[in-house]
Amino acid sequence: MLKHILICTVACLLFVLPAACKKKTAEPAKVARTTLTVRTIPEEAMLLINGKMIPAGNEIELTGGNYTVLAECEGYIPAWKNITIKTGENKHERIVLEAAKSTALFTSSESGVRITLKKHDGSVESGSAPLYITNLPAGEYALTAEKPGFTTQQTSFKVNGKGMSVQQQIQLDNTIGYLELKLSPADAVVYINGEETAYNGQRLQLPEGKYSIRIAKKGYAQQNADVEIRRKTTTSQEFELRQNPAKLSVIVTGHPDAVVKINGQEVNSPEKWQEVPAGEYKIQVSKKFYDEVEKTINLDPEQEEQVVFNDLTRNTGSVRLKLDHPGVTISLDGKKIGISQPDPNGGAKEFVVEGLAVGGKYKLTFEHPYQFKSVSRNVAIKKDNKNVALKVPFTVANATIKYKNGSNRISGRVYVKEISDTELEVTIPTKSGGGAYTEKIKSEEVLIDYLPEVQSDSAYTASSYDLLNAVKK
Repeated sequence: MLKHILICTVACLLFVLPAACKKKTAEPAKVARTTLTVRTIPEEAMLLINGKMIPAGNEIELTGGNYTVLAECEGYIPAWKNITIKTGENKHERIVLEAAKSTALFTSSESGVRITLKKHDGSVESGSAPLYITNLPAGEYALTAEKPGFTTQQTSFKVNGKGMSVQQQIQLDNTIGYLELKLSPADAVVYINGEETAYNGQRLQLPEGKYSIRIAKKGYAQQNADVEIRRKTTTSQEFELRQNPAKLSVIVTGHPDAVVKINGQEVNSPEKWQEVPAGEYKIQVSKKFYDEVEKTINLDPEQEEQVVFNDLTRNTGSVRLKLDHPGVTISLDGKKIGISQPDPNGGAKEFVVEGLAVGGKYKLTFEHPYQFKSVSRNVAIKKDNKNVALKVPFTVANATIKYKNGSNRISGRVYVKEISDTELEVTIPTKSGGGAYTEKIKSEEVLIDYLPEVQSDSAYTASSYDLLNAVKK
């Protein structure tokens, strides 16, 4: 039995093994790729690998082994790196390049030359010649050499990536001319080719050529001129700026008819804006019955100033009239202004004339139906005597005189005249009517009644008159 099983097993193996061997020969195993990728800083470097130049960062297929890789980039020091790679390995490496540095020496045949070196990255390095600079990276550079009295020189140069040394001799050309300016006003600002230029009255040094000059100052009209500068020659130019006017307006509130004078000259329509030269101005405002006022201002060019005078101060005087008789018509400069009113205590109330201008002269006239004649008084209102008291005596006919002791009574066409505060003069017609006689009586001895009564005008019942209000000033 065991023998039978062994025979069957061997038979099966003989059948399977040929089939298995046949399948393996038909499908051979795959071989793994071997690659190398080298990245660099900076990224734009080129690589020399196995005799081929390829850009950094690209994948290259190799066989397993040792390789020396060279990385190169303009402006950087070349770098080598040994790399070992195994068969079937996908390897990544990195090489950092060091920037190549150069040195530079700048000299000049002239002493005191200022050299400014602007690097490609925007940074600036400057100094006086001779100027020595180390660790200069590769790239483009702009160089400016300047010195007062010489033409500014601007050049550019390139530093390669191989660590070269730069030496440059600077030769400045003396092509300077001179510009002399006469300015009025002297502190005006000078612009040359659009740029403000410091000017202290001394001549300016400029390379020969054509220039646009502008002179300006706030408050003045600017001036322009084109000038040509020639080497070693002085060019003179004179500028006299015209001052721009100021503007002035004068307002007198509440009194449009007031008189306005500017620097002593009367001005029509002062409230309107008017152009005036800059400077000092004295403004005076006057009006009858009011105090004169003034203000002084200083105007700068282009300044706009509105000078306001608020309500003027009234400056008037008065006359206080003491009239013994009611019914007296009072006139001021020929114009009727009132009638004296009876006083309950006897005689007439005090009559006040107001609103008289200081410095004015007035004529007051008094009339009564039964007086001998009209009476006039001239009154002057002075600055030191604005309020005048005036007693006006005159004779009134048809009076009745009654002595206080009752011993006598005289009536009819009797005329009474005040001689003084204490004495009266009485004129009495004779009974025949052919004459009259006069006697003096103490005021304290008699009572006087005036007949007949005078009818007052209803339009003049007040015991005062304001001239200022009457003329609406």
